Amino acid sequence: MKNVRAIALLMTALSISSQAGIRGPGKYSGVVVFDRWETCYIYSGVYLMYVSKRVSEPLRKYERQAVVIDALSVNQPLNPGDGRIERFRVIGAATSRRHHVQLDGLSLRVTPSFSVGSPNFVLEIRNQGKRGVQIHSMELALTLLGKKSNRNSFFDPSDGLSTALITRTDLGSSGSGRSNSSDDHCFWSIGNKPIPHFFTLKPGQQRSISISLTLPRGEYDFLCGYGGGVHEDKSLATNIVSFDVGENNNATLVSTSR
Repeated sequence: MKNVRAIALLMTALSISSQAGIRGPGKYSGVVVFDRWETCYIYSGVYLMYVSKRVSEPLRKYERQAVVIDALSVNQPLNPGDGRIERFRVIGAATSRRHHVQLDGLSLRVTPSFSVGSPNFVLEIRNQGKRGVQIHSMELALTLLGKKSNRNSFFDPSDGLSTALITRTDLGSSGSGRSNSSDDHCFWSIGNKPIPHFFTLKPGQQRSISISLTLPRGEYDFLCGYGGGVHEDKSLATNIVSFDVGENNNATLVSTSR
């Protein structure tokens, strides 16, 4: 009897684990982001959800704002993997409910550093508040968006001209990584000094993190984010840097109207 109960508990645990990656109808928090190809995302830092190009235009007035939406219909081609929101209603502004991740007073900005030709960036995290803020590095994300190529998978949830090439990536668990698809050959790394799992910024203090990319020829958008969890809370997003990569990983900034 004990063995039967143990097996039942194990099966329940496995079932719960298998459901953890499901992207279905429900509430999603994140910053509304439109890239230069007009693909729309609900951006939660480490994680993102696509919004179908057929229904994304009403979100334009919320661009760069952290919102909560009720996704009424979601298409997830592959689990685990990102999903595409097909129908939704906007609930309102996102709020911070996870007290261990503080956002008040924080500002994030990405600055390109292409002096040596390759796509290098500096992520600046500044505390503009009146109290010290503890930063959780595993809540810091880097995200690379790119124009689709013929190699992009049938299981890509994006129905726009672009897709996320690097996502579900945080800066606290590793000093380097690669694209979500092994076919894209996109690599990233941070400076020689590892980022601690936690660090504190005093009022007026900032920390800079160097990020380097190695990419094939193509068109890209780059941004970073902080907080949000798995679309469960308010998050922050940086500006977007648009650039093209030519031969030998040489990068050129692209001016957009955004």
